[in-house]
Amino acid sequence: MSVLGAVLAGGASTRMGRDKAGVEVSGRTMLDRVASALGSVCDRVVVLGPEREGYECWPDRDPGSGPLAGLVNALERAGTDHVLLVAVDNAFVRPETLAGLAALAGELPVVPVDPDGVRQVTCALYPTSLAGAARDELEAGGSLQSLVDRVAFRPVTPGEWRAWGEDGRSWRSIDDEASLRDAEAAYDGEVPGEACGVFAAYSTTQRVSHLIYFGLFALQHRGQESAGIATSNGETVTVYKDLGLVAQVFDESSLAGLDGHLGIGHTRYSTTGSTTWANSQPVHRQAGDVSIALGHNGNLTNTAELAARLGVKHATTDSDLMAEDLARAIDIDRSDGRGLEVALMQVARNWKGAFSIVVMDQGRIIGMRDPHGFRPLCLGTLPDGGWVLSSETAALDLVGARFVREIGAGEMVVVDATGVRSYHPFADVEPRLCVFEFVYFARPDSQMYGRNIHAARTEMGRILAAEHPAAADVVVPVPESGIPAAQGYAAQSGIPYHDGLVKNRYVGRTFIEPTQMLRDRGIRLKLNPLTESLRGKRVVLVDDSIVRGSTTRKLVEMVREAGATEVHLRISSPPYRWPCFYGMDTSDRSTLIAARMVVGEIRESLGCDTLGYLSLEGLLQATGVADAGFCTACLSGVYPTEVPDDADKFQLERS
Repeated sequence: MSVLGAVLAGGASTRMGRDKAGVEVSGRTMLDRVASALGSVCDRVVVLGPEREGYECWPDRDPGSGPLAGLVNALERAGTDHVLLVAVDNAFVRPETLAGLAALAGELPVVPVDPDGVRQVTCALYPTSLAGAARDELEAGGSLQSLVDRVAFRPVTPGEWRAWGEDGRSWRSIDDEASLRDAEAAYDGEVPGEACGVFAAYSTTQRVSHLIYFGLFALQHRGQESAGIATSNGETVTVYKDLGLVAQVFDESSLAGLDGHLGIGHTRYSTTGSTTWANSQPVHRQAGDVSIALGHNGNLTNTAELAARLGVKHATTDSDLMAEDLARAIDIDRSDGRGLEVALMQVARNWKGAFSIVVMDQGRIIGMRDPHGFRPLCLGTLPDGGWVLSSETAALDLVGARFVREIGAGEMVVVDATGVRSYHPFADVEPRLCVFEFVYFARPDSQMYGRNIHAARTEMGRILAAEHPAAADVVVPVPESGIPAAQGYAAQSGIPYHDGLVKNRYVGRTFIEPTQMLRDRGIRLKLNPLTESLRGKRVVLVDDSIVRGSTTRKLVEMVREAGATEVHLRISSPPYRWPCFYGMDTSDRSTLIAARMVVGEIRESLGCDTLGYLSLEGLLQATGVADAGFCTACLSGVYPTEVPDDADKFQLERS
């Protein structure tokens, strides 16, 4: 199946008052955003409209005839089986949704239908065999909607597209300045997304499925797209996983079906692959009589190379490739039961990038970190003598385990009936834990490198106050990750600390469509100001990071609207200028505000009175373990490994 990506960009943009294709949305033009999303699914993308520099453009053959004329142009010229059509004003179109539409390709058009029954014809897949019928409809004075009325089509119901993680943003049209501001506030996430949380347990006296469930519950902040658990009773491996939060995926009956004395668990935030059930983890493979499951936190940087070596054409995530690589390497004729651990030491040397993984077969659990230790992993012991592995120490506390130690960079730990064994299969080890674990990702009650995360964040605020003082009346945090730094800033500066923003902690994943009125409230769905703390005050507003800038801009506006006379923005990390390839969903540098602007320009863009970032030296000093080894690539541009030039989270699905 071949698919041409086509951007509808031939309209007059009357309501916008300027060419919509060139309008910037959170730092990127609408055309760039839509073309990039299509490019993640299609090998070729064209723009249906007038010539624009940097794009392959197909001017309308029937000018002034509307979107149907653009589709007819694409269907007649494509030379492919299908055309994936998206209007340029659908600036928040999701690559996952486009991949979902492409996967349904057949003889009929594939058209999403919203909860009100409206067919979203400008974000749809059309077979090129429809060219004749489309031309007839155009010459009869019809439209895209009338074409769909005339021919049979395959509807994509709300239940289907919600399972892709879609919430309606992919067909939300941006027609004027007001709708642009509303869409940015509603959809443009500011916080960098982390990869995943992993957990594993071995116990002959406790219900392992419950241990893992509560361990994942403590790691929910690391991934909210899907959750899964795999367990073994010594003979078989059972895997249960689904989209949603841990408490949504599992109940007592599903946990009861996960029998066994050992197992692994995973919470996912996608940094490779779409938000689909097939991409949730643990990943399962069978190698002869050996049944394995794998959970992965991080990103490989050599996925394309690995897929080519394995000859795999249908993998959609790097974790899927890792499981396949591992299963193929297992010697199924070994009699000592060590086939999995031997194979893992062999194949892991060929994996590049970030991987903290938990793996299991019928008789053992294994934890491993890459030679740089980009992502965390620790070992704990249970009161009954059992063992657990976890991304963070906070999860050990919840299940009643005692922290033993961190798994070292490049280390592999095996837990089975004989106890715990440690191996070091990598020749070159250079610890480089992601510094954003300290800034944002990790829970404040966790510890890494022996340092409490809350204490480190408080120290970041103290150093920030020394580096960037402000004449102000109150220090206000952006909850929740900005709270410790704001407390530190207040303590160092002597300015009173006030809670000025209230966070709605229950605005997570939802399958209920907000009304337009609620969408218009934008960021107030998540945060609301306490006007008594802000009115008439000079405010130091403290947050942990600025990634794209749109959410921060709304925050500044909100604080001013609540009556603040001045807003002095202080950020407890350096400017985020470079993309991450090791497990953060920020691989597109063009979306990063600090990659395009200097600090003064960012201040003007955000509308604050002053802006101060914590220096990189100050950040490392605040960790208290500056010499332990950190990756600062997103802040410094210095990458510990080679990184691909064209990597994105959908590259495997696109291939």
